[in-house]
Parts: sequence; C-alpha cells; structure tokens
Amino acid sequence: MVGSVQLLQVEPPTSPNRQPQPPDHSSLSAPGHSPTTLSLQRGKQLHALLCKQPQLISPHDRLQLLSLYARHGALREAELAFLTTPHNHSNSSFSWNLIIRAFTSSGFYSDVLNIFVEMLESNSLPNRFTLPFVFKSCAVLQCLGPVRDIHTLVFKADCQFDVYVCSSLIDAYAKCGRVCEARRVFDRMGERNIVTWNSMIASYARNGFLEEAMCLLYEMSREFGASVSSWNSLIAGCSEANAELVLECFALMSSASVKPNLNTLNTILPLLPTFASLDHCREIHCFVIRNGIPDHGIVSVLVILYAHHCCMDCALRVFEDIQLKSTAVWNTMIAGFVDINRLDQAFEMVREMKRLSSERPDRSTLTLLLPELHRLGTQASKLGDCIHAYTYRNGLELDTSVFNALVAMYGRSRRIEISRKVFERTQGKDIVSWNTMLSNYVNSGYFNQAFHLFSRMHTEDARPDEFTIPSVLQSCGHFASVQGGSSVHAYAFKGGFIDDLCVENSLIDMYGKCGFVEFAEKVFREMRQRDFVSWNAMISCYAANKHPNETLSLFESMQNQGWRPNGVTFVAILSACSRGGFVDQSLEYLALMSSKMLKRTKQWIPFFLYAKGLKSINCTFENSGSLFLLQTSSVGMLRECCYGVCTLCKLVPQ
Repeated sequence: MVGSVQLLQVEPPTSPNRQPQPPDHSSLSAPGHSPTTLSLQRGKQLHALLCKQPQLISPHDRLQLLSLYARHGALREAELAFLTTPHNHSNSSFSWNLIIRAFTSSGFYSDVLNIFVEMLESNSLPNRFTLPFVFKSCAVLQCLGPVRDIHTLVFKADCQFDVYVCSSLIDAYAKCGRVCEARRVFDRMGERNIVTWNSMIASYARNGFLEEAMCLLYEMSREFGASVSSWNSLIAGCSEANAELVLECFALMSSASVKPNLNTLNTILPLLPTFASLDHCREIHCFVIRNGIPDHGIVSVLVILYAHHCCMDCALRVFEDIQLKSTAVWNTMIAGFVDINRLDQAFEMVREMKRLSSERPDRSTLTLLLPELHRLGTQASKLGDCIHAYTYRNGLELDTSVFNALVAMYGRSRRIEISRKVFERTQGKDIVSWNTMLSNYVNSGYFNQAFHLFSRMHTEDARPDEFTIPSVLQSCGHFASVQGGSSVHAYAFKGGFIDDLCVENSLIDMYGKCGFVEFAEKVFREMRQRDFVSWNAMISCYAANKHPNETLSLFESMQNQGWRPNGVTFVAILSACSRGGFVDQSLEYLALMSSKMLKRTKQWIPFFLYAKGLKSINCTFENSGSLFLLQTSSVGMLRECCYGVCTLCKLVPQ
C-alpha cells in the first residue's frame, strides 16, 4: 500500500549514486520500537509524530500503540488509540482483549463489564484471552447474574475445556458464594492443572468448607504431589472466611512436611494481631529464625505483632536486627511505647530515628506523640513547643491530622489560648478539628466558648456529627440551659444521631442537670440499648433532682439486670439517701461499698472525693442530726466505715 509504513515492507534497491535515506523513526514498526521495549514517554512522542501524518499510520501501528498504552496502564491514551483503531475480523478480538486487559489491570472492573457488552454488541466473539479478565471482574464485583450469562458464552467460544477460563470461572462462582456451581465446573473439566485445583481449594476454604477443602487438597497431593501454592490457596481462603482457622491450617501444613514460603507468611502474619496470642507470635518468630527468612517485610510485621501485645522488649530485639528500618517500623515502635505509657522511651526512639536513620518523623509520628504529651507533666510544654516548631520547619503544619494533634496537645495541656490560635490560623479544618477544639473548651471549663463554637459550625458549613453533640450538651447542662439543650436534641434527631449511645447518655445527663427529669426518663425508656453510663446518668438524675425512691428503685433494677455499681453509682445513692432521710439504707450502702467495692477497686474514691468532698458520707450524719435516729451501735458502724474510706484515701494514718 502506497504511503503506508509496514513492518515487512520491501524497499526498492538504491542506486550507487543515490544517498541512503535515514531510517523512518516515525513508525512503531521501525527497529527498536517494539511496544514491549518502548517506554511510555517515547511511545507518546512517536504517537504525536504519527498523528501529524495520519496517512502513514497503518492499522498495525495503531494496535501496537494500543498494546503499549495497555501495558503501561495509560487508560486514557489506550482508550483513544482503541477508538481510532479499525476493528476488522482479523484484529477485532485482539484490540478488544487489549483494552479489557488494561482496564482489569487498573482495577476498573465495572468499566470492564461495560466494555465487554460493547464488544458483544459489535459482533466480536470473546475468546480464551478475553473471558478470564471478564470473570475476574465479575468475581471482584460479586455479580452472580453476569457470571451465569457469560458462562453460556464459554461454550459458544469453544472454551469449555480451557484450563485458565475454567479456573477463572470457578473463582468467580466461589466469590459469589456459589460453591456447588464452582464444583460442577471443576468436575466437568477434561484437564486440570495446579491453578485449577488451587482455585477449587480456595473456593471451599473461602466459603467455610474447610473439611471439603482439605479432602480436595489431599486428593490433589496424590496426583501432583504436595504443593506449597495449594496450601497457600487454602490458607488465603481461610483468611477471608475465618481468620482463626489460619493457624490450624498452618499447623497442618507443617505436619504435612510442606515448607511455607514468603507468600504463606505474608498471608498469615497480617492476621495475627486480630486473634493470635503472644505465644503464637513467638512460635511464628521461631519458625522465621529456623528457616532463615530474612525478608524485611516479615521482620517488620513481627515488630508490629510484639508491639500489639505490648511485649516491647521482644519487639525491640527484633527491631534492632532490621538493617534498613522504614518510617512505618519506627512508628510502630513509638506507638508501642506510647501504648504502655513508656513515653520517655518513645521520645528516645524519635531521637534515635533522627540520629541513626535517614528517615524522619512524619505525620504519623507526630499524631502518635502530640496527644500524649500532657502525660509528661512539666516537660510537656517545652516538648510541645519543639514539636510545633518541627512541623513548621518541615512543612507539616498544613497536614490536617498534624494540625488536629497540635490543637489536642495544647488543649490537654490546658494551654487553651494557644490551642485556639492554632485552630483559628489553620484553613483546612475538618469535623475532627472542630470537635477537638470543642472538647478542649469543655474539658477546661470554657462552656460558653464551646457553645459559641458550636454556633459557628453552622455558619461555616461544618456539619456536626455524633462526637460533637455530647460536648455541646455538656455545656448546656453546665448552664442549665434547657432551651439550648432542646435545640441540640432536635438537631441530633434531624441529623440521625439520636440512636447513638453516647448522644443518648449525654441527653439524660443534660436534662437531669437542667431539672427536667421527665425528659430524661423519656430518653432512657426509648433507648434501644444501655450501657453502664446510661444507668449511672439516670440514677444521678433522680438523685440530683430529689427523687430518692426512684433512685433506689432504679438502682435495684440496674443490679437485677446484671450491671455492677461503681463509685459514681454509690455517690448518687448516698446523696438520694441523704435527701430522703433513709438512714438504714445509708448504712447498708456504706457497708456494701466497704465489703464489695473497696476490696476490689479504688476507682470510685476519686469520683467520691471530687463529687462530694466526702460530703456524701457527711450527708448520713446530716440524717442522724435531723432525725435523731442513730443508735450508738449505728454510730460506731458509721464511724468505722468512714474511717475505712479515709484510710484508703490517705486522709488519716493507717
């Protein structure tokens, strides 16, 4: 064809007097321009040159361009090349297969199905290179209907005995939960390879049929021998269905004398933090050492496992053996020390990271450390300022998570003014930013500012969520502003947060502090579920609003439903007894506190002291003074109980 650049085009011989022409580099058919070796940038350059002379672009060149773009995942360019490629009978399936493969490899599975429908509408018949990618897309999307429809095309395309088509079909049925249909495909296959067996084994395991998977695995072993890939398929399937079976399969694998490989460990190790004990972690660690597996990723996961179980000494030993430590591994160690309240060692890890490694603290490092700085006491202020300066020097102050951590750090250190300045200075606020600042105000007693900040959220298009509402309700309760609390209640109802347990507990507390017991009762009755805080909030509401009989009645109901009272509960109970003049009950509850609570935990004492300053015990004396009902023995018993409390509080010598 004249003017067409063909791969096998024969040039006429040149005369001796004629100067040789330079090779044509504007064609993908030129030497060295194979799509398998050509870079994406060079391919785009040649494409641009060819577009300037469209008469020189042959259909073969267009297919090569499509192949190049598909191989590099350049979907936009691949689609453009595909649309300009003529689809005749000789290259139709090939071009469709290229574009389907490109979209599948890039994870656009819904688009793959749409392209496949267009392929069928163009009367292009799929072949054994098309169907595996289409079945894979159906498997990921878990679309059973398309799987069954495309299954009928397998026979029309004469691919019913193709190993790879049937393997992908088995996987698609299995991921759609149709193991029986997957097994029928498996049984009808004339030829099977390891891939087919692995697909069927994984199908059983993924859907919880471990016994059938094991039987099939042993049947396969008789035909092909023990295969680590088959065991990996079994373990991978179990990891999706029931992670706790993974260790059992791993033990069976070892007993079958099959040596696990990196793929095995990469499947097992990420699951261990969710269910494995520390002993399991140590067993895996010993296995890694015995088999000499030096993989960096495996060792890093071991650090995560030990840190998850707060076994930082073991984690540190593994950590020190890692030659090239990534930022993620450093952060894991830092997070582990923070979790067990060894903040000094956490900051020492940061210093070592800067001194011994090319890695530098990143956003994850800072968000781990900043909210915990207040626990360092006098050092917190200086360290907080240093970290704040570090964020500016390294351009991290624009990161929203770092900015939120800074606001939280200053708030927990009671440096509210600096926290407010950081909050106001930042542009990219999200809902976490607003909630953090709101929480800072409430925890520091700035209830008026908290309510004004909540009002600002509406004007600045920041939509409050279920974490915003409790803080605002706490402010309303402090001011006994039932009008403001009711408006927040209405907002929670409209926003769909009314069934959130924390929101409901906050509503009970707010209405109780405002004196609207009937509203608190209504919220309590309509709760779908209750926790310990719910019962304490309602009991405290009754006690604070002089409903002693209801307080004691609800306390009995709480115990009957299996909830065990704590110090907060008893503070409310004693207060109710004081207001109701229930002297005998006061003594009973004091004795109950002494016999059951104090011997087990001292957690109620700080609440006791903070809430009443031991006046909840003095309230019993108030009863005795006003009613003159205490006998000498009762006074002695009361004094003994009070002395026990004061001894535990270290108010008197033991």
